[in-house]
Formats: sequence, C-alpha cells, structure tokens
Amino acid sequence: GCYIDSIDLRTLRQTFYFDRTGMTIEGCQQFCTEAGYSIAGLEYSDQCFDCDTTIRESSSIADSSNCFMPCAGNSGQICGGPNHLSIY
Repeated sequence: GCYIDSIDLRTLRQTFYFDRTGMTIEGCQQFCTEAGYSIAGLEYSDQCFDCDTTIRESSSIADSSNCFMPCAGNSGQICGGPNHLSIY
C-alpha cells in the first residue's frame, strides 16, 4: 500500500539505500531480505528508504494516487512519491 512518510516519524525505521538509476521493487526487497527484514518501502523513485519487520502503528495509509513515481530502474513499477512510501 501507499503510506505517508516523514523525516520526523518514519513509517519503517531500519536500514535504507539509494540507487538513482537502477532502483526496482525486487532490488529493494532483496536488500531488505538480506538485511533480515520482511517489509520493503520505496520512496521518490530511487530510494529503498526503509526496511523493517513491522509498520509503525501510528503510520497513516495514504490514497494510492500519492504513490505515483516510476522506479528509477523500471518505469513499469511504482516506487512511492514525495514523502510517500510504496510498501511491499
């Protein structure tokens, strides 16, 4: 789903990485799995911004239209939006 994310209160709190040209859903999921986390969140087309095992309880689900940016490495996939995470 699509979740609101902010710098002050991250929806997912653990590790992250950026890939300005090759980010894909599968790449982010693999990164999170290898780090020991089961949830992957993508933001702003090139950020595998968060991995975790749970979504923060206070997080808010957003309308899916807020997650509209194509992934940097696969324009057929959606990788969140500004201050919004696509969570897989």
